[in-house]
Amino acid sequence: MFNTKYPRTWREQSLEFKFMFAYHAAMMVMFVPGMVPVPAELAIAGGAILVFAAMSLYRRRRLAWRHPPLGFRDIAGAIGGLAFSVLFGTVAAQNFPVFDPHFLPWLLALVGIALFGTLQQLKYVALSEQEFLEMGNPATAPAVELPVEAGGEPGWHRVVRGVHRAATFAAALVFLAFMYLDGKAMQEGASHPTATQTVARTEHGWTVYLARDRATLLNELEIAMFVAIPSVLVLGFALQLAGFNIFPGGIRFFGKRVS
Repeated sequence: MFNTKYPRTWREQSLEFKFMFAYHAAMMVMFVPGMVPVPAELAIAGGAILVFAAMSLYRRRRLAWRHPPLGFRDIAGAIGGLAFSVLFGTVAAQNFPVFDPHFLPWLLALVGIALFGTLQQLKYVALSEQEFLEMGNPATAPAVELPVEAGGEPGWHRVVRGVHRAATFAAALVFLAFMYLDGKAMQEGASHPTATQTVARTEHGWTVYLARDRATLLNELEIAMFVAIPSVLVLGFALQLAGFNIFPGGIRFFGKRVS
């Protein structure tokens, strides 16, 4: 597996990474309320993806770029990342009409992130131009997947990093579970107290009444979410500063690397 190169300047970024920035800039413009109708939003997003894909393929032919071999971790990572993106989009979409012109650009931006992430995991794209060229050069690309050099890193460091990643994934699942169940509760709750729905829950000025068990579950998930997410973030930064390679690109403040 290749050691990931993290670009620090615009020039160091790969063409496909620049395309992703351009795609998301277009999505940001479409966030302006009422500026672009839904058919045009779909046409802009689809057209941008097709044009960028054609330009990338043309460039690969000129460079004689060859796709490197994949390992099990690459394929499993791509499937897992794509599944998580679909799950996240499904949870978010339940609270908004998918073809609402204000919400659709957000969903299309998620599609762009999921697409780039999946292609990166499958070694079709890279963050930096250097890594992209190395991946597609038969002279430098390995014939089989090789492990990344640990650089003398103790084995228990990798164990700690794996535990942190598992905790981060668990926190993300708690977040998705809360968002899904909370959205369903706000849709299905009674507008007035009933014999079985007596607990009020208010969000964005809208109040519904839920059964006590359902309200208790939401409260517990909400507390778990607000504890878990900051905890894994703070722990990740602390471990990185302590010498664990939690963030492969390091931590930077104002362009200066501090870890």
